[in-house]
Amino acid sequence: MITKCNRTVIAIAVIWAAVIFASAFTLRETEYFLQLMPIYGAGAIMCIILSGSLCKRK
Repeated sequence: MITKCNRTVIAIAVIWAAVIFASAFTLRETEYFLQLMPIYGAGAIMCIILSGSLCKRK
């Protein structure tokens, strides 16, 4: 069963996936592509981990 906390983590992951995909599509042939993708990926991972840990605290 999916709890409210799990839905929050899934929603955050979907939003970050959309941000990363849109940025990759927009920056695909620029010099910023390789610089920004690791930053976006790290930001996404940190947000997902933090939201999951906050949910488990409650």
